[in-house]
Parts: sequence; structure tokens; C-alpha cells
Amino acid sequence: MSPTNADLGILWLRFPESMTASDPDCVVVELVSPQPAEDLASSRWRHTTSEVMCQGQKYLFIYGGRSAVQPVLGDWYFLHVEEFSCRRIPVGGPVPEGRHSHSACSWDGGALIAGGLGAAGQPLNSVLFLRPTGSGFQWQDVETHPPFIPRYSHTAHVHDGKLLLVGGVWLHSASVPGVTVIDLMTGFSLDYQIDTVSLKWPLMLHNHSSIFLPDKRELLLIGGGGNCFSFGTHLNLHPVCLGLSNILTSQ
Repeated sequence: MSPTNADLGILWLRFPESMTASDPDCVVVELVSPQPAEDLASSRWRHTTSEVMCQGQKYLFIYGGRSAVQPVLGDWYFLHVEEFSCRRIPVGGPVPEGRHSHSACSWDGGALIAGGLGAAGQPLNSVLFLRPTGSGFQWQDVETHPPFIPRYSHTAHVHDGKLLLVGGVWLHSASVPGVTVIDLMTGFSLDYQIDTVSLKWPLMLHNHSSIFLPDKRELLLIGGGGNCFSFGTHLNLHPVCLGLSNILTSQ
């Protein structure tokens, strides 16, 4: 609601188990607001939440962000999906640098954390894997070569062992971020620019959301943009469908 008044609520949008498109008016979508499981876990923004597995149980891994007191948070919480309660799960390995405006996506039972803004206010280019173990999780660095350009406010997806970093903001390049593909087995990374010739307005891929459509190998980009005191506000006018077939088959 404001930088000094963070929203403590958790909203859960529940769909019925069986949904048909024949009569959409009969579909009832339930919006519930569970009691906050932990004030420290929910009173933050610019964080990420991804689904992880531990000993056959599903958890939401809440990581990083910022709060009204701390400009950068480096803590994390495991929120049990069924009980909506935080549980203590052991996590080994070196504690990574705190960050916000990073990306996170589920992979192989754990979570991949990429980029973000660190405590010094500079973009990061690290990739971290919260790897499941027999009793909990382990932080593991994912080495990339060449190192990808540091960025934040991007989105990320995993497909066929490859991490896709979409858009974002970076500071030390003449171009704008497109799509970076990182092979999670070899660490090899490659940048691709987005062809926007068919668009009549500039495409700004930060503060956006994206959905990966694996069957079509396409990305659906929704929203995005921001405001600038010098140039005003620009928001993307329409959703954009981005084909990735050439990228994903060339590697």
C-alpha cells in the first residue's frame, strides 16, 4: 500500500477440480484469504515464491525481497501448501547474497534463483540452485560461461534443462535485454535479441509477467513497462506472443 505499510495478506485463488469451457458461467472460482502464516514471511515485496518438494510434501519457497525496514532481504521461508504454516527445513551451503527483483522458478524439486538487485543497489548475475537433499535443501552455485549480463526485473522459465531469462533491466550494455538461454548441464549461456519490427510501439520487458507454452515453444508476455520522471509512463499495449522454436532447437 506504501513503502511503510506493506500488505500482510495472502490470497488463494482456487479453481474447481473439473472445469469445462462449454458453460463458463457455471464455473465458480473461490478467492480465500488465509490468515498470514508468518508476518515476517508476508510483509515484503519484490520477492519471489516458487513451489519446492521436501520428503514428498509441497512447500512454497518465499525468498528475498525488501521491506519497510530493510532495503534488501536475504532470508527465506518454507510455507506448507496444505496447512499454510511456516516450517523449519535445514538448508546447507553458503548463504547467498540478499536480493530483490530477482527471478525464481521451480526445477527438479528445488528452485532456481537468478539475478536481482543486491545490497549495493547493483544488478547481480549469479544463478543459485536450491537443491533438494535427503533431509532438506542445499544452496548450490550454477556457473555460467560466459557470465550473463547482470539484470533485474526479469522473468524466468525452465524448459528441457535450459533456463530462460526473459527481459529485465541491465546497466552496462547498449542494447536492451532479450532472452538469455542457460544450459543447466554445461553452464553455457547465450543472449538473443527480440525482433520487434512488427510492433508499432516499443516493447519494454520489465515489471512484466510471462507464461511459457511448452507445446508451442512460445512465450506469452503480459504487461510490462514503467514510469520515468523525464519521459513519462509507458506500458505495453497488448500481450505479445514470442516464438522460441529457433532458439530452443539451435542449442
